[in-house]
Amino acid sequence: MKAIIYTSNTGSTAEYAQLLGKELNLPVHKVRCYILNRMNTTKKCRNIKIWN
Repeated sequence: MKAIIYTSNTGSTAEYAQLLGKELNLPVHKVRCYILNRMNTTKKCRNIKIWN
């Protein structure tokens, strides 16, 4: 596994993903931002927090 990719409506999944990523020493990305970055699009990821 190379990263934690998640989606969250209320924020609880984001918190869990952050904790899991910290324990496993993996980067954590919100799925929308991850997809936009992979597509090399010029669209911005708003309100995206990425934890390492």
